[in-house]
Amino acid sequence: MFCLLRHPPIITPIGVQRQALLTERLRLDRLTKLRTVEQKTLKGINFFDPVDNALLHALQNSRVNIAGIRRADLLPLFDQLSPDRLSRQLRRLRDLGVIKRVAGTYRYYLTRIGRGATAALCRVTQTVIIPALA
Repeated sequence: MFCLLRHPPIITPIGVQRQALLTERLRLDRLTKLRTVEQKTLKGINFFDPVDNALLHALQNSRVNIAGIRRADLLPLFDQLSPDRLSRQLRRLRDLGVIKRVAGTYRYYLTRIGRGATAALCRVTQTVIIPALA
């Protein structure tokens, strides 16, 4: 019987890195490219758009990960958005797979891809963009 512990497959570090980059690139494309859902074309996430950026930062709050967040909780944070527009933004994030709705409620929480996207947004903004502009 062939045992993987005694004879592990040989994978070069470059091959592992290439595979990881390809996987991350596919996830990024899934979030940022135009997408058709139920015969509607959805705009992908633009990490440099002030509304998308602020919405992702608001969803990244640790309190949201535990109890979820409602549209009514987000409205005071977004003076420039009407309740209808905020609902459309939340629907777009749901269709893109960034957030998920808690069954039987009006609460939302970040998915695994959504947590990764918001973490990447914060990291790139704080470590690359802001120091480059300083």
